[in-house]
Amino acid sequence: MTTKPAEATHVLLWSYTQSALHVEPVEAMLKCNRRAYVENACSDWVPIHLGSEDECRTASTLAMNALSHRPAGATHPQ
Repeated sequence: MTTKPAEATHVLLWSYTQSALHVEPVEAMLKCNRRAYVENACSDWVPIHLGSEDECRTASTLAMNALSHRPAGATHPQ
């Protein structure tokens, strides 16, 4: 995966509370983050990879494998 962040079109997001991954366009992520900022709200979705849509889907597959090996009931970082 070699896309430079400035050239990225998509982002892979991870949610701790949902234990889920999601791929979306960078523009959509920024729109949601700006809305959260204006509304003084927080978001559980954390960007973990930037790249093309295909690169983000590949990273998602790799991340799913890692998530499947995590112990159940892990605690949320403070």
